[in-house]
Amino acid sequence: MCVLTGARKFLRSAGVVVVRKGDDPKVLLLRRKQDSPRGERVYDWELPKGRVLENEDVTKVAVAKLKKETGMTKVDPKDLHFIHSSTYDMNEYGEDGSRTPATKSVEYFGHITTSPTFDLEAREPATIRTEWFTSGECKRLRFRHREMPAILRSAFEWYAIKTK
Repeated sequence: MCVLTGARKFLRSAGVVVVRKGDDPKVLLLRRKQDSPRGERVYDWELPKGRVLENEDVTKVAVAKLKKETGMTKVDPKDLHFIHSSTYDMNEYGEDGSRTPATKSVEYFGHITTSPTFDLEAREPATIRTEWFTSGECKRLRFRHREMPAILRSAFEWYAIKTK
């Protein structure tokens, strides 16, 4: 959803944190080809997420983005559980390089899997890599968004409660 409030846009997105079940649970992260506003290539780790348009179901968008960005299949929106929300100010860049101040709200949902299924042919070409990481390994990664450590902490805490 995109709402214009004065000169500032309000954007809404949804994402999924997939946790692979096991003695040492792991989360699925991805790297995509992306240019920064200054024009250089950026390859930081991030979660699959995407914009929610007006009247769209947030969990269905989250699952669709998960499939599009990672190729992961067989995830039902009904199996998602809300785990984290973050809101931050940003700039939205237009095709012409113009920027518009925006506030973005992202809702993250957790999904636990034991044997994930992937259709790599369905994955968008911008995703260059997907990989599973433990909580300890996540602490050493460089993330695209500064709120990622808090989001992942929420996911691992949620997983621990769900699997007791």
